[in-house]
Amino acid sequence: MTFWFDSPSSRARQNTLMATRVPRVECHGDASPGGSSSGQVQAIAISLVSILSVRGYRGWRVEKELSATQTYLQQRDNRNALLSLKRAVLLRPDNLEARRALASLLEETASSKRSFTGGSL
Repeated sequence: MTFWFDSPSSRARQNTLMATRVPRVECHGDASPGGSSSGQVQAIAISLVSILSVRGYRGWRVEKELSATQTYLQQRDNRNALLSLKRAVLLRPDNLEARRALASLLEETASSKRSFTGGSL
């Protein structure tokens, strides 16, 4: 009795596959799993650069939002200024300049609504 994997055509396919296999690459020296390797150092360096890039981007983005806020306030567009300040605070909650600007704009908006309606909110 012969099985499908024992047929002459399947043996020929197996021989072809065996002949075209990629040779195994072996690791030597420091690249062993237990030792210190340059690959680990590279991975740490890439991680560090990524973290610093994200922080740098957030800082740049906050500055851009604060700049946009100034432009909107000069145009007396309080709604967009408020949105820009909210984005800045969401990006960097520890940024005191953005938090203070947001608080003062909210206070101004609330006081102008009070004076417009003639009462308290």
